[in-house]
Amino acid sequence: MRVINYFVLFVIVTAMIFMAGCTSEAASTQDKVPAIKIGVMCPYTGDLSPYGQAVRNGVNLAFEKANPENVELVYEDSAGSVKAAMDGIRNLVQEEDVQAVIGDITSGSTLTAAPFANKYHVTLISASSTSPDITDSGDYIFRTIPSDDQQGRFASELIYTEGHHNLALIFTNNGYGVGLTKVVRESYADLGGRIVADESVDAGSSDVSALVSKLKAVNPDAVYLISNSPEITALVLNEIAVQGIDTRLYGSEGLMGQTTLDIGKPAEGLTITAVSSGTPEFAQEYEAAYGEGPGPFSAQGYDAALALFKVIQEGALTKEEIKTALYSVELDGVTGKVSFDENGNIDGGYIASTVKNGQFIEAI
Repeated sequence: MRVINYFVLFVIVTAMIFMAGCTSEAASTQDKVPAIKIGVMCPYTGDLSPYGQAVRNGVNLAFEKANPENVELVYEDSAGSVKAAMDGIRNLVQEEDVQAVIGDITSGSTLTAAPFANKYHVTLISASSTSPDITDSGDYIFRTIPSDDQQGRFASELIYTEGHHNLALIFTNNGYGVGLTKVVRESYADLGGRIVADESVDAGSSDVSALVSKLKAVNPDAVYLISNSPEITALVLNEIAVQGIDTRLYGSEGLMGQTTLDIGKPAEGLTITAVSSGTPEFAQEYEAAYGEGPGPFSAQGYDAALALFKVIQEGALTKEEIKTALYSVELDGVTGKVSFDENGNIDGGYIASTVKNGQFIEAI
């Protein structure tokens, strides 16, 4: 009888230990909160890959700096194509179940992805899309770079006040180029300036000799190159040098990067209108991490990530909460104060930098 009682007691104790272990494991499983996924959709391949990598580097640097708890970054290559951007946003939202997306690079891709992001209530925050049309693209769309409305006016005033009243425009034939060119046309005319040439360049072009010959024929006081394609930028600047056109050269913020400096002598004297490339401290941290200075929109990518990390760490966990919190976020980013208006836009000033001896020298 005593042996049987001991056996029964052993069975009961073993069962209790097993049940306690199961309960503990279940509690541990319940306590584990799924990671909040943030997509980083940029072109990592193709002509626009230098811009995509620059933004990705900025985002990664912010991630390392902020070290946000329970946040996971998911990368998607939009390849500089509106179709790939559409496929990318669909994959991030429906397959990866992200709560927000940083991207895309070009205005055309961002505007293509915007309706889908709005439909599924996923915040889309671009570090580089400047088209004025983004202002009205939906409640879930933000950007950490000012609209071309601001850059167009700044560039027009800079060129006109420096005494150049006959301007030639060359622009990439995409959403970015068309949008900024429209603002410059209007702003420059309002100042009393005259557009003497207005030429577009398609992606993939390999010969711009005829286009540059047209510029030479009208003898402009200045040329403003609006481009977000390193290949087109190099093509145009080299051809201007080959044809010996002696004119003042200006460029939009898409030219603010190492790829322009790599062009060499044809880029000397080029003045670029651009947003802030970040604080000196940011530049030092970036160079320490990547072995080179910040690329175009690296700082804007950094600030986009910081804004998202901040609202998440302050308790915004759902898609709706993240969107709502961004409208009231305020932080001191590496590009300045980050605060969004009712359209998801950010305010910001522009600077002019000139290529001198293979370096960008900011105008004082």
